[in-house]
Amino acid sequence: PSLGPERSSELEIGFDAAAFEDRIGLEFTWYSKKTQDAIIDRPVAPSLGYPGFQFANIGQVSNLGMDMSMNLAVIEGDQLSADLNISGGTTYSRIDDMGGLGEIAVRRTRRHVEGYPLASQFEKRVVSADWVTGPGGAVTNVMCDGGTGEDGRRMGGDPVPCAQAPLVWWGRQSEPTWTMQASPTVTLRQNLRLSALFYAQGGNMVGSDALHNAEIAW
Repeated sequence: PSLGPERSSELEIGFDAAAFEDRIGLEFTWYSKKTQDAIIDRPVAPSLGYPGFQFANIGQVSNLGMDMSMNLAVIEGDQLSADLNISGGTTYSRIDDMGGLGEIAVRRTRRHVEGYPLASQFEKRVVSADWVTGPGGAVTNVMCDGGTGEDGRRMGGDPVPCAQAPLVWWGRQSEPTWTMQASPTVTLRQNLRLSALFYAQGGNMVGSDALHNAEIAW
């Protein structure tokens, strides 16, 4: 009953440009979006007797990014033509205000934490350990990253015993922060067309189970 609607406002700035008789075309857009009473999902307490997630409102989430594309007419002719399209973009989310809910654990090592991207990866980071009987066996004197930064949850702090170490931020777990793709096309005599697509993305964490298993190991 307490769940309310999201309210968002967004600013977009962009331009289109062309040169050399439209042989080069460029499109660019930058955007900034703020969402009030953003809706997120949080695990239902096990004491209620059934698993699942419940929607809840938090204070504010910000999104910032840009998109761009470039079209190039590399070769123009009756017998042969070649075009190249290059596009890419960036996106970044940040929880500005949790609305008094505090941090919310989501799926093992993922958490909604104020000041960080949605569903970020938080886990202890082992920085040193000693083998008890040799490589592959038990370890002792396990030390973890003690955290740094204003909230003490950034990596790079002094080593502390892992039992006292904070869960530090590893990175985004959800959507990638950047994407890029290139698509060349070659046309022969206007009746045969060959094209390809090259795609890349990154800036986010994958394999959260590996971090979870590492925590169990030490």
